[in-house]
Amino acid sequence: MKMGVFSKVLSSVMVLSVVFISVAPQLVQAQELSAEGTNESPAVIESVDSTALETEPEITVLEQADTDHSMNVSKVEVKEALSSLSGVLETSEDIVVDRDADSAIITSTEDGTTVDIPKNPEDGVTLGTNNGTTIEIGLPNADEAKNAKRIADGVVAYPAKDGSANAVQADADGGIRMLTVIDNQEAPAEYVYTVTVPTGGHIEITQEGGAVVVDDATVSPIAFVNIPWAKDAAGNSS
Repeated sequence: MKMGVFSKVLSSVMVLSVVFISVAPQLVQAQELSAEGTNESPAVIESVDSTALETEPEITVLEQADTDHSMNVSKVEVKEALSSLSGVLETSEDIVVDRDADSAIITSTEDGTTVDIPKNPEDGVTLGTNNGTTIEIGLPNADEAKNAKRIADGVVAYPAKDGSANAVQADADGGIRMLTVIDNQEAPAEYVYTVTVPTGGHIEITQEGGAVVVDDATVSPIAFVNIPWAKDAAGNSS
């Protein structure tokens, strides 16, 4: 999945959210589909759940983030950028997390959904269910990033040297937010998340602009990617 930079105003933040589902909800008609990042040729699905796909949340810019806008983006600058937006870091304040030698954050829900956010950015984020289904998401420009640093409850940043940096936030419902802070006008203009889906599954782009991971055998959704959103330092949205 690709997200383009919508503005060169510095300290822009782009967000991609992924949510696992345990029960297929009411379905509605979908648009033309994409097989990018899939394991097999896609089966035909007639519908996806548009009610599970968020529109832009009520996020406002509180103040300009205090960063030096150099190519090196530190964990402090990532936290500054995310703290300048209301309603972002606060959503994981009460989450309970674990960690191990390879994982910066591990969370689980009562229904068995797990999130594993790695220390090494090149390892990618893993979401899993109690039936063994897993989805892996590679972070953009991970080869330019350093290991994970905690910046808030349930949130880690990956400091980097290309004018942008990633952060990943776990939530209490077994989902994740993938956040990219763009802090320099020479930063990359494209951010690609490589999604690996289970064998026998594929990805479809929805009419609303999000995506759904589909199980080909049952032709039912496994997980949703909510509609990406972004804000620049002036509060402009895309």
